Amino acid sequence: HVLALIEWPIAIALIAAMFAWRPRPLVPLVCLVAIVAILAAQTLWLRPLLDARVLAIIAGQNVPPSQWHEVFIGLELLKLLLILIAGITLPKHAPLAASL
Repeated sequence: HVLALIEWPIAIALIAAMFAWRPRPLVPLVCLVAIVAILAAQTLWLRPLLDARVLAIIAGQNVPPSQWHEVFIGLELLKLLLILIAGITLPKHAPLAASL
C-alpha cells in the first residue's frame, strides 16, 4: 500500500508533464496511459482481492489456491517494461536532443 502512495503522485506528475509537452511523443504517452491503467487495476481490484485473501489466511480460513499473486507480479513486470520503453524512446523527443 505504501508503494501505491508513491506511484500515484508520480503518475499524476508524469501525466501533467506529458500533456504540457509539445508535440506529445506518442510511444511514451501510450506507455504512460498503459501504466496508469495497470496501476488503477492493481489499486482498485487486485490489491483489495489479495488483501482479503491474506486476511482470510491470517484468520485461519482454508482458502483455495489462487493465481492472483502471479497476476500481480506479471503486471509489475509489464509496468517495468513499459517504463523502460518510455525511458528509451522519450529522449529523442527532448528539446535538448532536437538541437544536437
